[in-house]
Amino acid sequence: MPEFISSERKNSLNKTGIIRGHDSFKKVLENSEVIRTNLLKGFVHINNIPIIKNPLLNNELKVGFIVSKRKFRLAVLRNRARRIMREAYRNFIPYEIKHLKRKKEVSMIIGLNEKINGNKLKELKPADLKNDIKELFLKLSVKINIEKN
Repeated sequence: MPEFISSERKNSLNKTGIIRGHDSFKKVLENSEVIRTNLLKGFVHINNIPIIKNPLLNNELKVGFIVSKRKFRLAVLRNRARRIMREAYRNFIPYEIKHLKRKKEVSMIIGLNEKINGNKLKELKPADLKNDIKELFLKLSVKINIEKN
């Protein structure tokens, strides 16, 4: 296998770390606090039930990505926006932040801020969201009092 291709992706986004299903998104959006940055907004749901230390359960932060159909009418643009946000999340959030031990279960939905329109989206790259993703997670870590190992 060539050097540049790694068989293990350290910053991959596992299925267990993704919020899936309409009901899960609805639950997070209804019971959430909003954290805003320049380009992104995060809807954070903190479940007050303590995390059970079970080796079968994953202790990852659950994350989902949304893009408004009102803002981007074409599915191609919505899918591009979600791909860019996922890529920025995977590349720019350190592995340790995604897997920190927390006292409470945390779910977060990341969406684009109102400032982004179709023309800006065509020029947007994952590197453009780098600082916003980091700022979003710094605000999140302050909000949920993350404990380090």
